[in-house]
Amino acid sequence: AQALHVKGTAGNGHLGLKHQSASPTGSANESLLFADVNGDLGWQNGNLYSTTLSTHSNTANRTYTFPDASGTVALLESTQTFSGTNTFNSGIKAESGIFLKELSSSGRLAGYVGISTTATGGMQQLQFLYPVSGSSIFSLPTVGSYNYEFPTASGTIALLSSLSATSPIFYNSTTGVISSQAASATLEGYITTGTQTIAGAKTFSSGVTSSSFYAQGNGTQGGYLYLKQGTTPYSTLTGSNSITADSTKYIFYSDAGSSNGKIALFELGSLTNNTARTYTLPDASGTLALTSSLSSYVPYTGATGDVDLGTYAITGGIGTFTNGVLNGNGTNNAYLVFQNVFFFQ
Repeated sequence: AQALHVKGTAGNGHLGLKHQSASPTGSANESLLFADVNGDLGWQNGNLYSTTLSTHSNTANRTYTFPDASGTVALLESTQTFSGTNTFNSGIKAESGIFLKELSSSGRLAGYVGISTTATGGMQQLQFLYPVSGSSIFSLPTVGSYNYEFPTASGTIALLSSLSATSPIFYNSTTGVISSQAASATLEGYITTGTQTIAGAKTFSSGVTSSSFYAQGNGTQGGYLYLKQGTTPYSTLTGSNSITADSTKYIFYSDAGSSNGKIALFELGSLTNNTARTYTLPDASGTLALTSSLSSYVPYTGATGDVDLGTYAITGGIGTFTNGVLNGNGTNNAYLVFQNVFFFQ
């Protein structure tokens, strides 16, 4: 027959194909339409290759709609290139990752945010392109493997260029929250994970909290700590000691509880400018003597040399001893008490 017309209606117009246990054998000049052993529709083209539309696993009536366009049908197992713009209304789920080709420039699509990547300056840039203009770029190193972990909290990412003495960053290692200010006592202060070297000078207007502080120096110049001179330097935290300074002295403050404190001042105001003075502490434990505490006596215990009193006399309840003469005091005669053996020349 040159043509076949099936004109039945109400379910009577159909073509019945007997299930075949094997693919039919055709020729190069014809195409064959058949049903295979599973009842799936197959056809064999002029190249003698068979194509099968597999539907035998369906559990209900199914409809397969082809788009109103020419093109290539997408397959699950094949590697394919989509040249057109495709819209996925229910999202994309990728089991083995999504790969973005490097682009020198990326286009934009109205109503959508685009994601692209490019390599520049030794960094791999991941770009988020906004519908009309503008973009956000993440620059990542191209060598090595790194892990960047975000905290389990909402917030704003801090930029290095935004950090200053007036806008410090605080980190809570328990929750992973990074904040621009100390919102609670659980925040531990500046981010100090691991050992870090701070090369530039840093100003901390609200103090530094640390279990220890090490001023390393540079190998030639020793480590040092600057204390800004203040006009009202007396303050400390509960349970803490502090060292502050004004224009002429150091102030040591120790918290004594109940709004009380112990204060000691180390005064430098009487020193000559630009002249170093050395004060050597004795190699012994004890209490420092104050000149204001020395009045009517001169302690001289454990003497190993002579005491030169000059024009002054030794006075006491027995009288005076002046220029080698022992005199009474008007009531009692003068006398000497010898408790040990003395040698006279």
